Amino acid sequence: MKHDNLKRTVYHEAGHAVMDVLLGLPFVKVSIEMKQKEGYQVEQGRAQRMTYYYTDGVVWNAAHTDAVN
Repeated sequence: MKHDNLKRTVYHEAGHAVMDVLLGLPFVKVSIEMKQKEGYQVEQGRAQRMTYYYTDGVVWNAAHTDAVN
């Protein structure tokens, strides 16, 4: 992954963590580990194979997740 994309990801996930702190929402960790998943995207009626990159981001404990859902 290019340095600029990694830097953008770090700032993005840090923003989630800051907001959770300000809102008093407990979290377990913040992950910036990049993962990838293969999938498809449909454009103009044609499916194109795509690689999606993502992180786990802010990880909450199970009790918090159950309370939100």
